[in-house]
Amino acid sequence: MSRMKFAAISQNIQYIRQSLASVIQIDNIEIQANEKAVSWSPRIPGIRARKYYPLEYQWLLDRQQYSLLLSDGSFFQIYYRFDDNDKLLSGRLAYFPPPVPTEEDAEGLLDGAALAADLDNVEVFEHLFNIVELLESHKIHPANTGHFRFDYDPSAAAAHSASHLQFSGVNDIRIEADFFPMPAAFIQLALSAKPAFTELSEVCLNHSKHNAHVLEGGVMHISLRHIT
Repeated sequence: MSRMKFAAISQNIQYIRQSLASVIQIDNIEIQANEKAVSWSPRIPGIRARKYYPLEYQWLLDRQQYSLLLSDGSFFQIYYRFDDNDKLLSGRLAYFPPPVPTEEDAEGLLDGAALAADLDNVEVFEHLFNIVELLESHKIHPANTGHFRFDYDPSAAAAHSASHLQFSGVNDIRIEADFFPMPAAFIQLALSAKPAFTELSEVCLNHSKHNAHVLEGGVMHISLRHIT
């Protein structure tokens, strides 16, 4: 049974602000009490699927499409929307790290494009060929980075799990979950493996654990059932 409430999200964000104060470059979180929503301003809905990640990252950065921009250039999107009865209607938590360039050069990419053409893989051919154009015209190097996100949308339950973890624009791969996390829990997941990570406070993490949105039904790929 769900324990997540709008007031709990608002409190969790205050804990995040306190814990990460030393590494937050821009705080763009917007708590809309009248609308029972947490968002950022100005929010442009949707995900830019099938986009080259460095361009996706820069497009979002230029338009301030983030809730928190950290000092290392990474940023988070935090979105929750509740109805008048304080029931969670939708949510999205996304992490966008700075693009990490690879060491591939134009010649190597063209070789890969030629191989893709030989195998009649038009999608890979066009992708690699377009990257060569970007590399040569804008000096943009290919990157092996991408964003990842936690989505919650009960209206999509007929097609896939209402809550799931997803990587970049790969819509065919969704890791189903039986819960939707609080913002601090998602931030901890995204940043805990980074060197010199600023740990979130124990109070913040305990608050996240006990206020997650727990879904009805069986245990899925990612489960919160063992937490009481």
